[in-house]
Amino acid sequence: MKKVGFNTGVMYKTIYPISNKMLDICFKIAPEHLEVSCHSMKEMGDLSKLHIRKLLKFGSLSIHAPCHGIRYGNNKETRLVFNEIEKLSQKVKIENVVFHPDLIDDVIIFERCEFTKSVENMDWRKERYKNTEELAEFFEKTDFKFTLDINHVFTNDKTLKLANELVEHFGERLIEVHISGFETFHEPIFVTKQDQIIQKVKKLEVPFVIESTCASQGEMKKEFEYIKERLK
Repeated sequence: MKKVGFNTGVMYKTIYPISNKMLDICFKIAPEHLEVSCHSMKEMGDLSKLHIRKLLKFGSLSIHAPCHGIRYGNNKETRLVFNEIEKLSQKVKIENVVFHPDLIDDVIIFERCEFTKSVENMDWRKERYKNTEELAEFFEKTDFKFTLDINHVFTNDKTLKLANELVEHFGERLIEVHISGFETFHEPIFVTKQDQIIQKVKKLEVPFVIESTCASQGEMKKEFEYIKERLK
């Protein structure tokens, strides 16, 4: 059975992603996997406030590293991110830390990291790392794993053929899938009815992280059940 869980930022408009309240909500609906959303440096700074006993209850854990207010290189912000993740990893097992490749200025700095790291393919708004060729250039010089964001694929290619190419080229690196619908951002698939997004990735045997923006716990439950049923 596939592991399906939530990114803690799915209710960011009403509940702070780095909060024990959000951990409780995610565990109640989807205890199999959790991705802790540290999109900002403030959120990364608050990572240590999460209760370890709550994190340990999940089947597995990943972290989304900051993608705002930082460029990854030889600087204090990067060192802070690495230190916070490494401190947490001494207490709980972190299976994957996801980075945006367009924010990495110096891949060598990552060689000191003891945690497992990955990059995800970018959406239509970004200039680079949206397609196979650009990601191949990145992977040639690193040992990063690959997180497939199927929403990002859909923003670039409504046929989803790009997903086939990415899996074909980087399948050995694949460690996680990010999933959500797309109209303008990250809409719930139970609303958009874009079942083709789910069908395209249903055969992949890695944890699935739901990134659909939800207005309530009720919407989270509907989205989880909708996706889980169609991944069978």
